[in-house]
Amino acid sequence: MPIIPHRRQHIAAAAALVVLVASGGVRAEDDGWLEFEEKPQQQQDQWLVQPEHFDQWVFQNARDVPGQRAAFENKLEVNIEMLRQTCGLTDEQERKLRLAGELEMRRFFLRYQKVKDHYIQSKPNQNEFNEIWQLIEPLQQQAQAGLFGAGSTYKHVARNALKENQLKAHREVERQRREFRYRALVEMYVMMLDEHATLTAPQRDGLVDLLLTSTAPPNEFGQYDQTYIMYQASTVGPEQIRELVDGPIGEIVVGAFRMGRGYERHLESQGIHPFSEDDE
Repeated sequence: MPIIPHRRQHIAAAAALVVLVASGGVRAEDDGWLEFEEKPQQQQDQWLVQPEHFDQWVFQNARDVPGQRAAFENKLEVNIEMLRQTCGLTDEQERKLRLAGELEMRRFFLRYQKVKDHYIQSKPNQNEFNEIWQLIEPLQQQAQAGLFGAGSTYKHVARNALKENQLKAHREVERQRREFRYRALVEMYVMMLDEHATLTAPQRDGLVDLLLTSTAPPNEFGQYDQTYIMYQASTVGPEQIRELVDGPIGEIVVGAFRMGRGYERHLESQGIHPFSEDDE
């Protein structure tokens, strides 16, 4: 089963390694964070991450501001195209949606620049790292998840710009899409479970139906999908599982379902929860 990476611990460990390497205790290849040439320690200026690598740190795969802007613009276009196909859009409605998307991107990059300026001015050391990480982590999460989800200005403008019949048509398509994607997630979870507990076809189908009827899709799909389905599985009563899978195999399944019990708080911290009408 996958284990949630604790980014803060990972970065802290990396920072400790940087200090060790810089002190001459370990030789390592360049990992893209700092350059380890034959430079005196004082010339490295005691940066945990050099300012020129800050953008790669925040934007990760997008690497820099132009790359991240292009990624946001692509997601905005996908959102608008989906509305155009599901309920039709007038030119005025599309204009409002694009302006809302631009506003979201402008706000994001203003926050990014403020954090970057603070990082350069404060030049945090290893002991001060947690403070700056509290500012950087939300930027990383937004960059990965996108800016146009629930609670965004874009969603607010969409609700107000679309007519009732357009919203109704869009919600129905979204409901079908959400249910289809959640079924695929549940089926993948049960398939992975089958690698540890050999199940019959009726048992697999029964567990899929049990999860679909006992749990709800997430308010947003993304990088936490596996964590979400593991937690949802942990909310299913063991007796319901034993009715479908008895004996030793059933106990293996019960134990596997319980493995996600500790993920609720992490999911809540990321804003992930079961979908409700309020999320629309």
